[in-house]
Amino acid sequence: MSWIKIREENLATYQAGKLVEAMKTKALDTGQENPIPEAIRVVVEKIRGAIMAGGYSVDKDASMIPASLERDAFALIVAVAKPRLSLELKDDEKTANLKALELLDKIAAGEFDVSRPDNPDAEETAQKSGGCRLVPPARGVPSRNDFNGL
Repeated sequence: MSWIKIREENLATYQAGKLVEAMKTKALDTGQENPIPEAIRVVVEKIRGAIMAGGYSVDKDASMIPASLERDAFALIVAVAKPRLSLELKDDEKTANLKALELLDKIAAGEFDVSRPDNPDAEETAQKSGGCRLVPPARGVPSRNDFNGL
């Protein structure tokens, strides 16, 4: 399966286009820019972070996510967008958001496999260990002299 970029146009097909249009116009204060690209960026980073935490590869393009997670990304974006318009999430939107978050937790725990990226980023891998070194115990039984100066 391929990886895709989340775009505003795609969000408008998932959620009523009026919400997307309202985010671009009505939710803006003087001097503010369209908040949707920032919401998309934050959600994509969250998804990619969960993928890396699970030990999976990500695409070199930082804006790409697995196509299988597109609807989950939309659910997370809507959950970020609606409160900005002083709108409450509907029950089905709350459920979709919770399911998306649960799926990200499973991915991060390595319990849900994601598709391989088309252009894997070989340099970007999650840290596998805490970077600590185990020190073997001292040989023999410690004597009183071993504790001098402590």
